[in-house]
Amino acid sequence: MDSAPELLVAQLAHHARALNFLAQGLTTEQAAVRLHADGPSAAWILDHLSEMTHSTLEALGGTAPAPLAGGAWPKPLAAFQRLHGELHRQASALPETDWNGPPAVPVLPAFREALRTRQAFLAGHVYHLAYHAGQLGSLRATLGATPSGGKR
Repeated sequence: MDSAPELLVAQLAHHARALNFLAQGLTTEQAAVRLHADGPSAAWILDHLSEMTHSTLEALGGTAPAPLAGGAWPKPLAAFQRLHGELHRQASALPETDWNGPPAVPVLPAFREALRTRQAFLAGHVYHLAYHAGQLGSLRATLGATPSGGKR
């Protein structure tokens, strides 16, 4: 890899593969389980990541299809896969000159210093995906629902 944006795009793909691997094969009941009373379920995590992926698409200046969050499992997984595929496609095609530009969306005051560029915005999203992959792994371990087969 020749640049930081290329590394970020590769990490984006890697984390999405991990999330897909961890979410595949969950039953509707398993996707609704929470680690604790205030914790997220797998279905909530995928809905949330769809919304965040939508925001990241907009921040990169791309066109963002509606997140279509909600609905019965496995709709949240399908929505995330669709949006993530679009994010990966658009991030891969983003010209080198655009990476250092400001995000194409307003940034909350608490994040303005950290998210000054599109590259920083995508780096934050990649980190966010990793965080939620850990939650999905913890949920699967609690359920004893070890993912089987497929590529990670």
